Amino acid sequence: MSEHVPAVDPRRGWAFDALVTLGGVVVAIIGFALWVSAPMTMHPQAVVAALLVVVMTQFPLVLPQRAGDAAIGFEASALVFMVLMTSTGEALSLWFVAQLITQLLDHRPPRVRLFNFGITNLSAGALAGVIVLGMSVRRDTIGELSVTLAACAAYFLVDLIVTGMSLAIEAGEPPFSGLRWTGVPLPLLCFVGIDTLGYLGAVLERHLAAWTLLLLLVPVGTILVAVRSINAVRTSHERLSQLFAAAATAPDWGDAAGTEARLLEEVSRVLRRTTARILERPAIGAEISAPLEVRGHPVRHVVAWRARATEKFDSDDVRTLETLVGIAAAAINRRRLADEMTHLARHDPLTGLANRTVFTDRLDHALELRRDAGPAKQVAILYCDLDGFKSVNDRRGHESGDLLLAIVAGRIQSCLRPGDTAARLGGDEFAVLLEQVTTGGAEQVAERMLDQIALPLKIDGSEVRVTASIGIAYVSDEQRAVDLMRHADTAMYRIKAAGKNGYELFHPIMQADSMSRLRLEDALRVAVQDKVFTVAYQPIVDLATGELSSFEALARWEHPELGVIAPDRFIPIAERLGLIGEIGLHMLEEAYVGGQALQSRLGRPLGLAVNVSPLQITDPKLVRWVQSCVARHPQIGLTLELTEMSRLGDDDATVRALDGLVAAGAVVAADDFGTGYSSISYLHRLPVTTVKIDRSFTKDLTVGRSLPVVKGVVAMARAMDLTVVAEGIEDGATSAELRDMGVRFGQGYYFSRPMSLDDALEWVAVRDSATVRRYAVAGA
Repeated sequence: MSEHVPAVDPRRGWAFDALVTLGGVVVAIIGFALWVSAPMTMHPQAVVAALLVVVMTQFPLVLPQRAGDAAIGFEASALVFMVLMTSTGEALSLWFVAQLITQLLDHRPPRVRLFNFGITNLSAGALAGVIVLGMSVRRDTIGELSVTLAACAAYFLVDLIVTGMSLAIEAGEPPFSGLRWTGVPLPLLCFVGIDTLGYLGAVLERHLAAWTLLLLLVPVGTILVAVRSINAVRTSHERLSQLFAAAATAPDWGDAAGTEARLLEEVSRVLRRTTARILERPAIGAEISAPLEVRGHPVRHVVAWRARATEKFDSDDVRTLETLVGIAAAAINRRRLADEMTHLARHDPLTGLANRTVFTDRLDHALELRRDAGPAKQVAILYCDLDGFKSVNDRRGHESGDLLLAIVAGRIQSCLRPGDTAARLGGDEFAVLLEQVTTGGAEQVAERMLDQIALPLKIDGSEVRVTASIGIAYVSDEQRAVDLMRHADTAMYRIKAAGKNGYELFHPIMQADSMSRLRLEDALRVAVQDKVFTVAYQPIVDLATGELSSFEALARWEHPELGVIAPDRFIPIAERLGLIGEIGLHMLEEAYVGGQALQSRLGRPLGLAVNVSPLQITDPKLVRWVQSCVARHPQIGLTLELTEMSRLGDDDATVRALDGLVAAGAVVAADDFGTGYSSISYLHRLPVTTVKIDRSFTKDLTVGRSLPVVKGVVAMARAMDLTVVAEGIEDGATSAELRDMGVRFGQGYYFSRPMSLDDALEWVAVRDSATVRRYAVAGA
C-alpha cells in the first residue's frame, strides 16, 4: 500500500552531500595521521597502484536510478592491494591523493565532485576498517580471502547506499526509495569478484617475482574495456528509448511554440549537461546543430553547447540531436497540415469564406437559438449572385475570374458585423447569415454590399465592373434552414429577372414561381437525357430573286404537361445547369439530318443556319462535329449563329476556336444584331461574315428610329463586306423596302412560319416554282 510522501526541502540534499564530503575528509585525515604517526614508508608498488586508481576511475559501472545515475568504480581493487601490502595509513593517504587528482580532472559541477570525493573516501575507510579488523582475527589464506571479500562488499554497499540516499533526497523522495535491492546481488558479485584482483596481486607480490604483477594487466584491461562497452550499450539503449518516447509523445506537445519549447527540454535531457536554443544560424566552434525545417517558414537551427569546452560532443550526439529535431519538425508539420485540412474542410480555399457545410451548420444553430429565445431573435439570409461574372471569366480567363471572386468576397465581408457569417456556396454565389438583426437590417446590409461590389476593380491592368443580385429571406416560425435558403434563392432569381443589380425581399407569393422554376429544371434534365428536342425549319430567301437560299433550324421542346416551351425560356436554364453542350450537339445532329433531306429534295446546294450558345464555342466536340459534317455533306453550307456576342471570351482561346470553326467550313453569323450588347469591335475582331438584323427593327420600319438603324447596319455591313439577313419580315412591302436598301436575304412569316421537316419538304417543292418566286419579288 503506497502513501503520499511530501517533497523534501532541496536544501536537505545539499546538507546531506556536505555531510558525506565532511566524512570523506575525516577519513583522509585519519589516514594521514596513521601514516605520520608510524615510521613513514613509500612502497613503489603502492604508488603504481595509486596511479592505477586514477586510470580506473575513468571506467565506472553506471547504475541508473530514478533520480540520476550512480557510478560504481572498480578502482577499489587497487585499494585492496595497497591495504594488504602496506600500512593502513599509507594506503589511505595514497588513495586520498589519487581521488583528489581524479576529482580535479573531472569537469562536473563542484558539488558533484565534492560528493564523489567524500563517498569514495568513506567507502575506502569502510574497506580498510573491515580488513584491519578481520586480519586481527585470522591471518591464514582462507581467512584473508574471506576478509577481503567482506571488505569489498562493504565498499560497494556504502557507495551504493549513500549515493542512492543522496539522489533520493535530491528528488524530494524518502532516502531509501531510490534503492532497488532486488537488483543489488548481481552487481555486488561482479564488483566483489573484480576487486579481489587486488588480493590476487598481493599474493603474487608475496610469493613470486614483482614482474608477475604485470600479468594482472590483462584481466584488468579486459574488465575496463568491458565496462566501457557496457556503459556505451546502456547509453545507446537509453537514448533510443528516449527517442522512441519522444516520437510517441510528440503529437501531444502542443502548437508550434509548445513543440519547440518541449524540443529544447528533450535535447537538454537526452544530451546531458547541454544547453540548447533555436537560432537563425548553424553551430559554430564546439557547438552542434540540426536544421529545424518547418513548412512555410525559413530554416532555423537547434544549436546545442556545453558550458565547458573540454566536454566534446561525438557523432552519436549529433545524430541524436538531428533525430530529436526531425521528430519535432514532423510533429509541427503534421499539426499544421491537420489544421489546414480542418480549415479547408470548413472554408472555401479561394476566398477564405465559410463553405456551404459550415454555413448550413451555423444557420441551423441560429434557428435553434431563435426557437429558444422567441421572435425577438430575428435571423435573415442574403443570397448573392454576381451579374456578368461568366463574361469576365470567359473573356479574361479563370485566373482573372478567381481574383475577382476573392476581391468580391473581401468586399462582402467588409459589410458585415463580427458575428455575421459570409460563405461562398459555389461558382459566383455567396450567402450571408445575419443573426439578431432588426427588421429592415438585412436590406441595409444588401445595399452596402451592392455599393461595394459595384466599385470598379483592376484586373490585369484593366478596369472591371460587376454587379450583384441579392435575395433576402427573413426566418418565420418553425422554418428549416433548407427552406430559408430556398426562399432567399427564389428572391434572388426574381431580381435577376427584373433587371439585376439590386435586391429583392422574399414573399410567399414567390413560392409558386420558385416551384415552377424547379419543376422546369427537373423536366429539362429529363428532356436532355431522353433527347426529346425537335427541330423546326424556317426558310431564308434571296430578296432579289425570291429563290430559297437556306433554312434556319430552330430548337423546339414540347412537354406533355408543361406544353410548348420556348427556346428563350429553356436555353438560359440549360446554360446555367451546364446542359447546353448536350442540347447543342443534339440539335446540330437533328438539324443536319433534316438539312440533308431538304437539300436532296431541292436538288442543289442549300444553306443551313443553326443557333449555337457562346458557351459551346470552345468545346472541342463542336469543331470536330463541324469538320465531320462538312466533309460528308459539302452541298450543305453551315452557318453558326451566335447571340449575345458579349458572352464570348475576349481571349486568344475563343478567337482560335472561331477560326477553327471557319477553317472547318462553317460561316459565323451575329444573330439579333442591334439588340442587347452589340459592338462593332466584335465584328472587327472575330471572323463574323454575316449580320442578322433583329425582328424588332424590321416588323415596322416606320416606328421610331427603326429605319435609320437598319440603314446604318446595312451601310456598316457594306463597308465591312458583310452579308445582311433581315429577320421578322411580315409583308411584301417590307420585303421590297429592305431589298431596295441593299439587304440581301430575308426571313419571316411572310415567306413561311417555322415548319416541321415534313412540311418543309413539301414547301420546298412549291416554293421553288417560278410563279411563286415572281410573286415574292413583286411584293404583292
